[in-house]
Amino acid sequence: RIIPDREEAVWTALSAAEPGDVVILAGKGAEVTQRVRDGFVPYISDIKAAQQWIAAQKKEGSVAK
Repeated sequence: RIIPDREEAVWTALSAAEPGDVVILAGKGAEVTQRVRDGFVPYISDIKAAQQWIAAQKKEGSVAK
C-alpha cells in the first residue's frame, strides 16, 4: 500500500503496530518537502509525526505515560 502523505503514512504504520513490533521510520533528514509527481509538497518530519501520534495516544489513554 502506498500512502503519499508522509504524516498519514507514519500514523498508519504506528497504528498498525502491535506489541513487540518494531516500526522503522527512515526519514528524509533535513528536507522539508517531498516530490510528488510533477511538484513538491511540504510535510512535517517523521519524528514530529511520531511524537504527535504518541501524544494523541496518551490523550486517548492508549499508551503508557
